[in-house]
Amino acid sequence: MAFRMNHNDGEVLKSVAEYRILTPTQITTFYQKSRQVVWRRLHILEKEGLIQTIRHEFGRGRGRPESLLGLTEHGIDI
Repeated sequence: MAFRMNHNDGEVLKSVAEYRILTPTQITTFYQKSRQVVWRRLHILEKEGLIQTIRHEFGRGRGRPESLLGLTEHGIDI
């Protein structure tokens, strides 16, 4: 199945370009979408090579560290 970028995908790419790095929680808050919907689209955008996920620990707290999202070269071009 071919990838089709929708309006919301373009808005997410613009936001990541503007802020340089965002977390999925921030994107969920900006666009008031469910976390599951945001994660699904982010995985598709990552698979298409438009964004990259960076795992980074900010502290020594318990739990899984939140991912940071940044644009790839292909994502910047779009």
